[in-house]
Amino acid sequence: MFVSIPYCASWLLMAFASSVLDLYCARFLAGIGSAVVMSSIYTVEVTSTEMRASFSLTESAVRYNNNLAQYRDSSDVNLQ
Repeated sequence: MFVSIPYCASWLLMAFASSVLDLYCARFLAGIGSAVVMSSIYTVEVTSTEMRASFSLTESAVRYNNNLAQYRDSSDVNLQ
């Protein structure tokens, strides 16, 4: 549960951003969350040999979709 804190902080900071620096900080926190939550080593350790490829692919897809959503949502922020 504690590993979701960087993600939550990132989304809150992005939602209430008033400057470009806030968005950079939010992106940094999202990167930390991705590194903690989406670890390929963990996937390899807990899955069977048959399922590793599909889980690794799903992990990458979720990570890239999350990044895309953050960029999409941050484009709506008025920084003035």
